[in-house]
Amino acid sequence: MDGTQAAEIQRHMLVAADAIERASQIIFALDEEDREVLAAPLKEIILELHFKLLHAVYIRYPDLRPPAPDRHMIDTNRRWEEIVLPESVSETDLDTIIFSALTSRLQKTAMVIAKALKRCETLGLQSMPKSLAYAPRQPIASKARAIFANGATVRCD
Repeated sequence: MDGTQAAEIQRHMLVAADAIERASQIIFALDEEDREVLAAPLKEIILELHFKLLHAVYIRYPDLRPPAPDRHMIDTNRRWEEIVLPESVSETDLDTIIFSALTSRLQKTAMVIAKALKRCETLGLQSMPKSLAYAPRQPIASKARAIFANGATVRCD
């Protein structure tokens, strides 16, 4: 399969997904007996379509994968040294926020970043300038990456 064929296949599968979604709404409005009869096969179809068929296309052609709604991409190649913070936020502030997200258990960096972002929201730092690229995600992610670079482990005991 080439890219053109993959795009055509994806287009047809997405049309089918929309039709299945419309059918799902009708099925879930049915009485319990009819809904039970149709819900299990519907679930199988949805799982096959989204997690096998479309997934197989996206594995071979990742550029066809639609961006997730309300999910901003973080430039993982952007280094901490390239980040320019606004005057209202210091590097020490970010360090404090990141380290407050750590626990005594090992965590994935993504979890630390997610917790740090929640802390930013609590502190009202989500209003960093847009030039920071998905503020404050990029500075937090870049700083956390710098802290944990080279497999460094930080323990909070």
